Amino acid sequence: MLDLFIKNSGVILSSGLFASLITLLFTRYDGDKKIITEHITKERQLWREQIRSLVVQVNNAYQLAKWDDLLGIEAQFHVLINPYDENDQDILRALKKIRTDPDKNEHTLNIFNKLVSRLLKHDWDRVKSETSFFITARGIFLAFIAFVFTVPMLFR
Repeated sequence: MLDLFIKNSGVILSSGLFASLITLLFTRYDGDKKIITEHITKERQLWREQIRSLVVQVNNAYQLAKWDDLLGIEAQFHVLINPYDENDQDILRALKKIRTDPDKNEHTLNIFNKLVSRLLKHDWDRVKSETSFFITARGIFLAFIAFVFTVPMLFR
């Protein structure tokens, strides 16, 4: 009996190692997902609320013809959106045009509102995809390596 146990100890140890590795991967994934969900998504929600508030301010300033107020709002947009993204730059250009255009046409305001709506929708979609279930390439690779080393030991 002891001889059988010693003979199969490699199988027992390797299967235990494999199970531990899989448990580690899923525990790590669960911890990372929890951090993303609790912290990053909350910060993004606050960011989206700030952007929405600024859009309301832009529309109010436009309706009340408070063109000087738009300069401060524009400055806030500069620090809240990505300076390297072309779509975000379109938002800033539209906002500047609203502020500086002598005709003050409503068409530019509508374009501005649509651009910001797209920005918020893009961010919301990104949050949903980041918090949904996914298996990383690294996780698949580690599971594959563990499988490759474990399977031959099981069939000895």
